[in-house]
Amino acid sequence: MHVILPMNTLEELRLEAKTRFYHHIISKLNATVQEYSNLAVIAQFQGRFDVPEQVTFTLDGQINHLLSITVSLVNKAPESVYLEELFTNFLKDYMHLVNPELPFHAGDLYLTSREPLAVSHREPVTEISVRSLAPVH
Repeated sequence: MHVILPMNTLEELRLEAKTRFYHHIISKLNATVQEYSNLAVIAQFQGRFDVPEQVTFTLDGQINHLLSITVSLVNKAPESVYLEELFTNFLKDYMHLVNPELPFHAGDLYLTSREPLAVSHREPVTEISVRSLAPVH
């Protein structure tokens, strides 16, 4: 038997699903920060992803809250490969919330690497020296 739900019930279910997904995104952000709190570039976000009370009631408020997180992450992403990965994976979930036809991030955390990534912090090359490649006799 196929049950047809009234339109407002379908709309309410969609809104409820989006609200649950919004809270899932915030939980995943906070879990990622907690898991990687030993990294300064991640620890700087401790407590910054909490849900303000006024946003929890409307989808527009939730989307605006995630948009403000997006802006803060995109401005920091170039600082670290960790932040770049966190931003990229978070953005997948944000875009999925806005448009459910887009794919979401399937991981439990927004970072996947458990080992610290080897990041080279070399000084920029300011001088090039030329060595003779002539064979030594």
